[in-house]
Amino acid sequence: MPADKIISNPLGSENQPQSLKVQAMQLTASSIKDPKGSDGPSRSAILPRNRQLPKHFLYLNILKSVISLSVVLLLMYCVGNSCPRMGKKEGRPVGRAILLWNAEMELNTWHYLPCGCVLTTNRDYQAGTIDAIVFNADRPFNFKGLDRIRRTPNFLAVFASKNPLSLAHNPLLENGESVFNLTMTYRLDSDIPWSDYYFTAPQKQQASTIQEISSWKQRSELEATDLRLKLRSKSPLVFYMIYEVNDYTLPESLYLQELRKHIELDALMECHGAQDCGIYKFMLIFDPSGCPDYVHPQLYMALSHFVVPVMIGGGNLVSLVPAGSYISSSDFSSPKELAAYLQQLSKEPQQYEQFFKWHAKYWLHKNRQPYCALCRRLRQPRHPRQPDEFLNWWTGYQCPNSTDSLGRFL
Repeated sequence: MPADKIISNPLGSENQPQSLKVQAMQLTASSIKDPKGSDGPSRSAILPRNRQLPKHFLYLNILKSVISLSVVLLLMYCVGNSCPRMGKKEGRPVGRAILLWNAEMELNTWHYLPCGCVLTTNRDYQAGTIDAIVFNADRPFNFKGLDRIRRTPNFLAVFASKNPLSLAHNPLLENGESVFNLTMTYRLDSDIPWSDYYFTAPQKQQASTIQEISSWKQRSELEATDLRLKLRSKSPLVFYMIYEVNDYTLPESLYLQELRKHIELDALMECHGAQDCGIYKFMLIFDPSGCPDYVHPQLYMALSHFVVPVMIGGGNLVSLVPAGSYISSSDFSSPKELAAYLQQLSKEPQQYEQFFKWHAKYWLHKNRQPYCALCRRLRQPRHPRQPDEFLNWWTGYQCPNSTDSLGRFL
């Protein structure tokens, strides 16, 4: 029965005449006196004994009060401060504007970033001037219509890329003279390094007492136990993501063909939902680019799902990902030798668990607001690159982009 029904009629008087209800109310009001007095019946003679609200109603009222107080405090804070705004807002946007020139999907008018900037794909942006234009080099683009954009005099023309630059279209050859004065790519020498994931070292609190030290040790032991159980529950051995077969991926096809002679391989379309890749022990990742500073996104995918990445090809990852977190095919003379090593590890749980020791030193985070770094840059004094600086940046970087059937660079 709803709470309002229980409280509104405690004496069950809904069928009594109105006069009797009034008399009962008057009698009750006049009878609440000191039980030791002689006037009128005692309190216990009128009110039901032990008439108290159930405890869960008391807790519910306390919860309502806490929520109401929190809302009031939040409103008071937002009156005097600039509260973060997420998603599309009605009215006129306020903040520095970033135009995505050739985004993969169109934004509906504009969106606020939690860091305070406005993100839009509308080239006819009427709410103000554009402070930065992001050209995604992972997709085709040209500069047609750039002169019609309402932009600030010192706007930033951002060359952005997460994929190997060996695959990007040369911006100097296809689009004429460069207009780029800021770089935002996976390269560490970019003005803004850009990646979908990043590592941080956990900051442990200073433990000043024996109890705090014991608490930290106990939590570490619990996390280690949970990880060990997760790893030892795995059953399938190795998989790879389905890819498009073409000239660029031909070395991968040849390598997989040879590897299948010695080990069973599964191919997945995705790494979540019905196809949970977390049940596998190893993930094959093929990277023929060999670009410096480049980390294949599938490596992050594997690490985030507690799977050991097996890199076939790729550049030097020593300073980019935790040591001992992946396997490299370059350490083996043939696919047969690699297959034998994976099978051996699958039978030795303690050796397999060594590839997850990095969890004790690092945390892996997903970059959920990749344009916030650019937003913060817009608030700083701007010293953009000159056109010749971008030319030197682009031409002074080489990717081998050539491997044999064993994933070794030529």
